[in-house]
Amino acid sequence: DQMALRESGVVTKWNATRPLKFKVGTKFGDKENAAVDYALKTIEAETRLSFVRNDGEAKPDIVIELSKEDLSAAFRGFINAGGLTRALWSKYDGDLRTASIAIKHDWYRGDPYYIHRVVPHEMLHAIGFSEHAQGFDSISSYNAARASYSEWDHLFMRVLYDARLKPGTPRVFALPLACRVLHARLLEENNRLV
Repeated sequence: DQMALRESGVVTKWNATRPLKFKVGTKFGDKENAAVDYALKTIEAETRLSFVRNDGEAKPDIVIELSKEDLSAAFRGFINAGGLTRALWSKYDGDLRTASIAIKHDWYRGDPYYIHRVVPHEMLHAIGFSEHAQGFDSISSYNAARASYSEWDHLFMRVLYDARLKPGTPRVFALPLACRVLHARLLEENNRLV
């Protein structure tokens, strides 16, 4: 609930069976591309999603780029916003349609740790996690100094993309279902996260 249901009130996620068109709109070096590859491969492994990266794509489903835009304005003055994801979904069925990720150029300055933290964090937003799991060891949390997905992040991705949790499911129905799915997943994984 902290991550996926508070903002929209319904389950929002990609429902396309085709590979998603992914574009890096800024020329990235090896370190930045490694962060992108890591995020895409992890998401593919934990969800039913697949990606085709084409940096020349005219109409990508997801685009990521460095930006000189003042991202803090989108956060009502929160100046620590190093990245911003704008995701659009259908208000009728909860299907995600597009996502654009802007990474604050002035903060980056060639620091590989920064890019390896921000890219996977923002990719969680791009696949349907609109908020942040502040109470967990999660790369989505502002409090966690992580440069990789935690075991909880892997679990959260599997729960959101479980076939039983349909896009568009209202929060009031999705919460108990997500709890049942989470409980079943924890039992399957022998409570290794607790």
